Amino acid sequence: MNNIYIYNVRVRLLLLMFAAILLTACSDDTDRVTDGNGKLPDGTDKVVDDPNKQAEDTDFLRIAAYIQDMVSPPWSAATRAVTVPSDYSEYKYTGSASIGVFMTPSATEMTLISYEDNVWHSLVKVTENTPYFIYGYMPAYATCAIEKSGQTYEDGAVLRFTGVPSVMSEDFSVITGVLQLDPDPDHEGKAIETGTLKAGIFAYTGRASGKNYVDLMFDHLYGALNISLKVDADYHALRTIKLKELKLRTASANGATTKSKTDVTVTLKKTDGANPISSVVFTPSSSGEDLSDISFFHSATGQLLDIEPSSFMGHFMPQGISTFIVTSVYDVYDKGGNLIRKDCVAENTLKIGTLFNQQTETHRGWKYNINMTIMPTFLYMLSEPDLDNPTVVVN
Repeated sequence: MNNIYIYNVRVRLLLLMFAAILLTACSDDTDRVTDGNGKLPDGTDKVVDDPNKQAEDTDFLRIAAYIQDMVSPPWSAATRAVTVPSDYSEYKYTGSASIGVFMTPSATEMTLISYEDNVWHSLVKVTENTPYFIYGYMPAYATCAIEKSGQTYEDGAVLRFTGVPSVMSEDFSVITGVLQLDPDPDHEGKAIETGTLKAGIFAYTGRASGKNYVDLMFDHLYGALNISLKVDADYHALRTIKLKELKLRTASANGATTKSKTDVTVTLKKTDGANPISSVVFTPSSSGEDLSDISFFHSATGQLLDIEPSSFMGHFMPQGISTFIVTSVYDVYDKGGNLIRKDCVAENTLKIGTLFNQQTETHRGWKYNINMTIMPTFLYMLSEPDLDNPTVVVN
């Protein structure tokens, strides 16, 4: 079905040895350390021998610290020959993203991997010849704890997330497989990365500095709502629409709205090629209030809409959801660029059972495509003022 889309991702990361981590940490700190207020670098007051002598009469050392800009090592541009499962695609992101990882069993504290300027930046520390089991998730701002699901972390892990937003603009996923990549020793660290990416394998062994490569597989914990929004052609000839916000709340079959926060427990098992997610449990957060329209798109100035559809995607906790309530907020301009109506609001209630055949509730890892059009509520004439908000209809 065209309206069902299972989207999995693969990313390539560079894991750094401890010495490299120290350089990375330095480059992230403030470049200059100066003090013009009579304070020493440790924050204490400058001692003045003569209490009647002003501190500004005594010079003290002023420091500016610099560090050389970091460059990517030559082996980061590796030749790839990795076999990827047919239902997976490489993770692409135009903005910033983050992954939280647990390098068990030696560390059960989350470590951050960030994605900025089309590059993955790793702060993960690994030690040569040390075995690890990599478990993780994105986005990394979610609060998470880890524990063994079996006798050891080799058998699997339980990830417990607390207070996850029930609707978010970002995808919410967990690592379901790890492929360790060995550099070709004949190419001075310029890796020729080979292997078969398989789910259910989480083992990784640390390599020497500059030779740590890994591919990560992800699977979704949430569902996705993809709205294709356009303006009616006749109305577009008279008015210009700028979308400012899309908000979503979800409801179960009995009409109860979803809590704004969700606790999620994910159990992962070692499976060697099969789906390692043995269970996902969604629990309304005890501190969560009833969901009241959480934004998954926002633009202060408004995004211009046209007669060709623009896509906007939000992600939501899928368990028991049978209804989407979508709220659109937009401004209306005349063709001269003058603001006619500000913050128009249209609310649409979308029943899963009506829009999608043979399905009454949403599922994890599915994307629901809905086409919507902004239309006028009456026939406009050029001389008439806007007497009502244009409505949004489902095609």
